This record gives sequence, C-alpha cells and structure tokens, in this order.
Amino acid sequence: MFGSDTHGDHWDNSVHEFNPARLEWDTHYEESSSHTYQVDTEGRPVEGAGGLFPWAMHTYDGVVYDPSSDALVIVAKPEHNPIGEQLSKERVDVTWVYSLQLHQWVTLSLQSRTSHPRFFGAASAYDEARDVIVAYSKGIYELGPKRDAWQKATSQSHHDLHKTMVYDSWRNFLVVFGDYRGISDVWVYSPGAGPGRPGTWEKRVPAGDEVPPGSNIPAAFDRDHGVFLLAVDAPASVAGANAAWTFIYDPESDIYRRLWEADLPRLGMNYMMAYDHYRRIFLLVTGSYYEPLTVWALRLDPTSLSP
Repeated sequence: MFGSDTHGDHWDNSVHEFNPARLEWDTHYEESSSHTYQVDTEGRPVEGAGGLFPWAMHTYDGVVYDPSSDALVIVAKPEHNPIGEQLSKERVDVTWVYSLQLHQWVTLSLQSRTSHPRFFGAASAYDEARDVIVAYSKGIYELGPKRDAWQKATSQSHHDLHKTMVYDSWRNFLVVFGDYRGISDVWVYSPGAGPGRPGTWEKRVPAGDEVPPGSNIPAAFDRDHGVFLLAVDAPASVAGANAAWTFIYDPESDIYRRLWEADLPRLGMNYMMAYDHYRRIFLLVTGSYYEPLTVWALRLDPTSLSP
C-alpha cells in the first residue's frame, strides 16, 4: 500500500506490505518529515533529506502493481497538499515506480508540464494480456511494455473523481465502478490492439439485486471464478446506513448479486481491495491514520455464484 491523507494532518510517504501468512504489516522505510519536501533541479516533487522518495499524496485508485517488474506504479499526483500548493508552479508531474525487491524508488523519464497527463483522482489497472499500465482520467492513457512514456488512447470519458477501474483477465477488458456523482452503472472499456491505440466504451445497467449509487467503491476481480467483488456504502435513508453492502458482479450475465451475510462497517474513502489468487480470497483494507486499520478476508462460496 502507498497513499496518505495530505490535508496537513498526515504525511506518510512509506510503502506498507501486508503478509497474509504472518498476519503482519511490514513498513519498508520510515516516513519523511514534511519539512524536507522540495522540488529538485529536475522539477520533481521529492523528499529532500537524502535519497529519492515521493511526497505523501492521495492515491485514490492510482496505485498499480506491475507483475512484469515486481513494482508499484504510482500514477497519482500530490494535490490537496499545503506544501505542494506553495510549490505548484515550480514542479512537473512525474510517474513514480517502486521496486518491491530493491525497496527503491525511480521516476519515469520526465515529460513536460503540458504533455504529462493530469492524474489526480485517476483510476488505474494492469492489462496483463498486453503488458500495459492503463490510467483513466479525462481519457484513457497507456504505459506500454517499455514503460517509457504515457500514450493517450482516447479522449472519451464517462467519469469524474472517485471511480475504480479493474482488469478482467477472463475477457481482457477493464471495468469501471462508481463515480463522484454516485452511480450504480457499470462501464466496460475494451482496449485497442496496442498501447495508445483507441478502444471502445460500453455502458451497462446490470439486472439482479439493486446496488445503491456510490463513489469510492473498492472492487477486485476473482480470476478463479471470473466475477467481481465490490463493496458499496448503504444509502443514508435506509436501515443499516452505517454499513457497507457486498456484491458480486458477473459480466457474463450482467447481473449484480448481493451477499447478504457479508455486510461491513461503512467504508468512507480509505480502503484498498485485492484478490489473492494463491489463497483464493479477497483482501480488503479499511481504516485510516485516526481509525483502527483492519484487514478483512472473504472467500467466495461457489454456490453463491449460481442464479
């Protein structure tokens, strides 16, 4: 995990790794003091006490695991940051890459202020069929196998902030859930043949159990059963409004199915969900710097996938 609340209350720019076998967290390095933040001679926003480290930042859905290099790719950018606002005219946007093996940060080759995409509040995912990192923010941008430059595939966009994009490895497309405005529709993006090639969008209005309109929706794809799992905060107008409801989305039948025994405490904006293929479980992290950090685990019962 990488990400922080940077409204001046929290400055965690470290990488945290959860080990499901030990049920323990490992912190890769100590967080940097905000007093060391600066823009270096290349225009990069860096921690300035020595070494190359990014600023703490909101990441939303802007953290991607890249299995081809065993690295985290951070497509997010540091906004809502009191220090960053002071230095905004001096800096250029960069994409950060963190090697999980070396515990070391690097940045992609710098692109100019005008050519680098603005990825604040972006959604992102790894397209394993093409070995491409995909980012979605006012258009689709792609980072090809060389990982050297972002290419714009399309300007078409159907979302604002707070959306989540997940890759479907069975059908080789990307699925987007949620939006700042609060939606329950599903948008599917079928990518082009190569990085930077235009793809096509499809809007879906799934049948089945009713999903409340939402934003900030954690979601992950179960590559063993070919379905998505998502959690949506219950609307304030209904009983159990302090809960989040869990749903399966099946792209094949285009149906939402609620898991009635899998309610959670309300999620808010701080979370991360991933599917552990080796243990065949979903892992959901909730909490924040002022709330208890909790890791939830869920294994789908195959009988729950039947209509």
